[in-house]
Amino acid sequence: MKKINLVYLVIILNLILAAGQLFLTSLRAEGGSTLSDLQNRAGKLQDDNQRLSSELYAKSSLSYIQSQAQSQNLIHLQPQFVSPALPIAVVSVAEP
Repeated sequence: MKKINLVYLVIILNLILAAGQLFLTSLRAEGGSTLSDLQNRAGKLQDDNQRLSSELYAKSSLSYIQSQAQSQNLIHLQPQFVSPALPIAVVSVAEP
């Protein structure tokens, strides 16, 4: 009788431990897929960050800003230069 109870106890304990091992294995597998998803997302975010950084540098350049201002008719297409004149002090002293 005692041997039969011991055998049943060992079998039940073995089944419980096997079920626990299966449960822990499934948790680790799920954690691995979650980690993989997070790593993929981090890589995508790094790529997006690099692309957005390049766009920012391109759109903040003076040539881009000038071309946008010209396309919206905010500036004249041909630049106008101011010719250097004599300083006012020289002009007023020269005129008697």
